Amino acid sequence: MPTLDRITLYPVKSLDGVCVEEARVLPSGALEHDRRWRLVDMDGRVVNAKRTVAFHPIRAEFDLSEKLISLSRWSDPPTAAAATFPLVPGREGPCEWLSDALGIWTEKSMYGRTYMGMERTTYLVGADGRIAQVWSKVKVKGHAEEVLAAARAL
Repeated sequence: MPTLDRITLYPVKSLDGVCVEEARVLPSGALEHDRRWRLVDMDGRVVNAKRTVAFHPIRAEFDLSEKLISLSRWSDPPTAAAATFPLVPGREGPCEWLSDALGIWTEKSMYGRTYMGMERTTYLVGADGRIAQVWSKVKVKGHAEEVLAAARAL
């Protein structure tokens, strides 16, 4: 007879999960608190650990009853101080901390105007799981072809 060993919810897509004793099934069939949040870039595209290797050192702990998320980033030396946030979007939530920890919120300039914005970065990961190549400040034109050529050369 099948048995349920554990229930792990992932409140924020691509961050650590939290094990719970029980979970409420919503009318949609989803579990309450599971993948309730996701990270998106300035263009509304999902940012996740599959395509953004910088997610991997980020650790998350959740207090679902208080709707809190505690974040830390493993690195040597540490680059982002651990912090706790309400699990809400915007400046009160973890968005700025995550952008800083991922190294994608940076000063940019265009036509002599300086502003803060997301810096696009591509990582090519080899079969051994190591980063083979990094492209920073990515421009769309020709980028896919360049990455494909580098992947074929591995």
